[in-house]
Amino acid sequence: MGDNFRSFRNAPVSKFMTIAAGGLSLWVGATNTASRFRLLPYTQIVQYGHWWRLFTSQAFFGSTLETALGCMLLYNLRNTERIMGSRKFGSIVFITTVLASSLQLASSVMFNLPSISPGPFAMLGVGLYSFFHKIPSTSVISVAGIPFSNKVFTYSLAAHLTFSMGQASLMPMVSSLLAAAACNTDLLPLSSLRIPQSVCSFLRATLGKAMDYPPAPLPPVVSMVV
Repeated sequence: MGDNFRSFRNAPVSKFMTIAAGGLSLWVGATNTASRFRLLPYTQIVQYGHWWRLFTSQAFFGSTLETALGCMLLYNLRNTERIMGSRKFGSIVFITTVLASSLQLASSVMFNLPSISPGPFAMLGVGLYSFFHKIPSTSVISVAGIPFSNKVFTYSLAAHLTFSMGQASLMPMVSSLLAAAACNTDLLPLSSLRIPQSVCSFLRATLGKAMDYPPAPLPPVVSMVV
């Protein structure tokens, strides 16, 4: 697996979420069981006590289009994990998931939304926020004589995913971006919170080999002298 996913080197959280979201989205679609795991309106969450849906709704996408766009976006944003470090990145994703899901529940009540698209929007929000603030543009491309940053492809994927299902996909993306901004501001102590090291050690021991983390040494480059 390490050789097949070499581009995820030093980004185990992004690698795991991309594979998991893609696989679970296909499984949920094939078995038609999305309603068992997606986020319900606030009143139903309280009535039935299904608070676990705050997290299960982040594990899969609700349609084939969202799955394709979301997995491509997760792949494109993997460098944000490398810059932040996996422990910090995973910690902020976890906190953002809790905040974003809470905002989505509140929004469903305020705006009377019948449904909210499932998917790892919290992780995408963290990645997009960091991508905008921490990854510089490295080149400029020209389309019809109009100059664009080389980051435009990632932004276009994000825009397409955001509006792909109307309000149902707009709300989780906006909520996730707001939650990611809250986790990165100096006004709140959220950015300093970390997943316990014992949890990180357990995940490394159980999933580390499958996620190629720590990464295996790169094979030596053999040069041919003619």
